[in-house]
Amino acid sequence: MIETLQFRARQAPMSFGGDRVELYAFCKGENPLRSEPLEMKTAEPYMSIEPFCTVEREQAQTLMDDLWLAGLRPSEGSGSAGSLKATQNHLADLKAILWHKLGIPERKP
Repeated sequence: MIETLQFRARQAPMSFGGDRVELYAFCKGENPLRSEPLEMKTAEPYMSIEPFCTVEREQAQTLMDDLWLAGLRPSEGSGSAGSLKATQNHLADLKAILWHKLGIPERKP
């Protein structure tokens, strides 16, 4: 049954300004399951904190995609920086190919 565990997110209805996001966990199948609200308990000082849940990468990616659709972005801008770095690498590769094809010696920075 764990294979069908899904995590989803969406902007809360009537959340003007997008200040709230709803999170869901459920299992589809013969015996569908749904999550209950998360229960918080008092922690003692220096008590270890265990994860309340562990998910597969694919499940985490779906949750990440849902959060993006709900309007959330990385606070450090790493998504944009990562995309920019990939574009810069691609342009460098194209430049090297072009210079090789035209017989121009490649310039190093």
